[in-house]
Order: sequence, then structure tokens, then C-alpha cells
Amino acid sequence: MEIITLNDALKLMEAGSFDITVITCDLNRNKGGRRVNFRNARLSTPSGKGYYNFRNNTRTIISPGMDHPESIHPILMTHINGKEVSL
Repeated sequence: MEIITLNDALKLMEAGSFDITVITCDLNRNKGGRRVNFRNARLSTPSGKGYYNFRNNTRTIISPGMDHPESIHPILMTHINGKEVSL
């Protein structure tokens, strides 16, 4: 399996649609650790969230079949487009 850097993974996200696997983590609710796959996802900037994303170093994605956009932390990405993400 090909390994790419986090910086290269972020560039792939900006280029268009992508398949991504992330690990969930919610420190406020003390939950997480699940692996979640998003297929044909793309970056989304819902109104009012741009500053939040910048401040918290998150990305908001939307995928077909999702009820609402999801915020993810790029450091929790494990795979993008079949490539392993490494720090």
C-alpha cells in the first residue's frame, strides 16, 4: 500500500472528491475510537463554519447519503483514496 504525507492528503482533499477513512474522537463526550469511511466525499464550507475550521484545524466534508456535513480533524485520517496517511 502506498503511503503519503498528511500534507499530500490535504492537497488531495482540495482537488475534488475522495474516499477517506478517519478515526472518531470526541473528548467532550469521552467517545470515539471507531473507524468511519466516507465515500465520494468532498470539502464543504457551511456558512459560519469557516472561522471554526481555521481555529480548530478541522475540515468539513459532505458525502452522498449524509444528513449533514461532518467536521473531521486531518490528523485522525488513516487512509485517503486507498493510500495510507502518515504524519
